[in-house]
Amino acid sequence: MKIMTPSEIEDRDRTAPGENQSAIRNPQSQIRDWLRGRGALLAGAGLVMFYCLIAVFADLLAPYDYSSLSRREPFAPPTTIRFRDAQGRWHARPFVYARQLLDPATQRYEEITDRAYPLELFARGYSYEFLWLFPTDLHLFGTRAEAGGRGLFSAPPRPHNPVSVPP
Repeated sequence: MKIMTPSEIEDRDRTAPGENQSAIRNPQSQIRDWLRGRGALLAGAGLVMFYCLIAVFADLLAPYDYSSLSRREPFAPPTTIRFRDAQGRWHARPFVYARQLLDPATQRYEEITDRAYPLELFARGYSYEFLWLFPTDLHLFGTRAEAGGRGLFSAPPRPHNPVSVPP
């Protein structure tokens, strides 16, 4: 803030309202003045609103239930979404490969490239209540359902080394 001398104050008071450009206030400058210094507040409020929307629409955004856990693959790496298959061909539609645990001691996994599972928008998955009112099983993305009616993301866990137990 500038400290004004007494002569500057008198000059300011003597100017006609039409001569002083700061006396004419347009709505944009009023909004700009109000927003000045409040940018961090508005950004923080927007971030909080974004997090609240994510929490409200979490079931729609998630391809599988938050409480489901693949106990046979607790430290599995994230699934890689691909556009190029194992032979090097490009695909317009993204897809994923299933993976299997090769060595439990080193937690080494290998992708099974025999079959690609295409991703689709608004795929069927586990059931939930949208906005706590409407029962549905639609999710923003997922894999195409197989013959059993379940996609790759919602497939039940299968043992990687089945052990035969005598009856």
